[in-house]
Amino acid sequence: GTSGVLQRAAAAGRPVVAAEVGQIGSIVRRHGLGVVCPPEDPQALAEAIDHALAQQEPWRKEVRARALEYARSQDWRVFGAQVRAGYLQSRQPQGTEQKV
Repeated sequence: GTSGVLQRAAAAGRPVVAAEVGQIGSIVRRHGLGVVCPPEDPQALAEAIDHALAQQEPWRKEVRARALEYARSQDWRVFGAQVRAGYLQSRQPQGTEQKV
């Protein structure tokens, strides 16, 4: 699953330092939301935090933009519209299109 903390950090445009637990690590990497480290490894966590803190403003701006875009994509209204569009498309005979 995903983390409420991850969602809130993204909505605030903040970089994330996350452990590779569940889907969180892959989400952080796929969407460029921050830094991922192995779970249960305090040294790796400390290094990931140091790495994130050492990044310059261009990196922070890029992460902020990606985080805000990710947060928008997770909004239930956006998700609901995508599900509705997929459902309506699946109900149409092949070769026809319906405006959604």
